[in-house]
Amino acid sequence: EFRRVLFRSGQSNGRCRIAFPVPILRAAQTARYRVAVILVDGARVRTDLLESSRERAFAMSLFIATVIAFVLRTAYLGSVPTGMDGAEAKVAFNAWLIGLTGNDEYGTFLGLSSPRIDGYGLPLLTLAAVPFTAIIGPSTLAVRLPSALAGALTVAPLGVLAWGLTGSRLSGIGAGGLLAISTWHLQISRTGDGASLGLLALIVAVLSIVEVTRRSSRATQLRSQVSLDRKSTRLNSSHEWISRM
Repeated sequence: EFRRVLFRSGQSNGRCRIAFPVPILRAAQTARYRVAVILVDGARVRTDLLESSRERAFAMSLFIATVIAFVLRTAYLGSVPTGMDGAEAKVAFNAWLIGLTGNDEYGTFLGLSSPRIDGYGLPLLTLAAVPFTAIIGPSTLAVRLPSALAGALTVAPLGVLAWGLTGSRLSGIGAGGLLAISTWHLQISRTGDGASLGLLALIVAVLSIVEVTRRSSRATQLRSQVSLDRKSTRLNSSHEWISRM
């Protein structure tokens, strides 16, 4: 069985027909299809590799910024700033008591319902300092370590949040790097007042809200696309039924 194929002649710019066997034509079409599939798959593989390399570079940059932030916030932490103020002393004492007896200076369990008459001794900071006071003792270093660790751990969530809001990884790296060397954040991370813990909790909460919103919007778009595809399929089938009539 032969099939005539119409093509243009390169020399005379005319048209002529040449008969080719049907198996040869089918083989050529299959070969073109396979070549197209290979090209598309290769492009997808290159795109996936490029995206994965960018993600690894972004994660490595945030990791380096976190390490820098950790070093800056823990170096000479027990002596700089010098001395222990009243808030740090009260946090250290209550954390040491909770580690020994389970109650704070007011006799309440874990200090969760203690009266805060003087404004000192935040429950979150006190509970975070319990393992450090149990290992190191009620010292300046033990009461400042939770704030320093929280300050260093804030770098990565802030970078991811900036990436999610702007869509640019460079913005995320810049935000995390600037926070790592920020003098304001260094100051609140090297004292035992719990400000860095509150900032970390706030950024993680905002990041969670942004991520949930993004996933819900993506799911909504997917459901709308599926419904549109179903409507178009029903419309095409109805048109075919009418044309047959």
